[in-house]
Amino acid sequence: MARWVAHFTPAEVMARLQAAGVPAGVLQDAADLLADPQLAERGLFWPIEHPEMGRFTHLGSSLVLSQTPARARRPSPCLG
Repeated sequence: MARWVAHFTPAEVMARLQAAGVPAGVLQDAADLLADPQLAERGLFWPIEHPEMGRFTHLGSSLVLSQTPARARRPSPCLG
């Protein structure tokens, strides 16, 4: 199996397995999720300014509400 999957991207392996009737999905890490154009289009990641960490990407809300949209108000407090 390892030799077979080495020739394809994770998305290609998933598509081939699904075409053969095998339930399969791509396992994504945090970097994959940050690079996902669909998640970016949905506004899932919010830039936020933190007094200690500086500017970083924060995981926003997966819900999109038209009357009460979610937004980042302030960063998390520092420990201690």
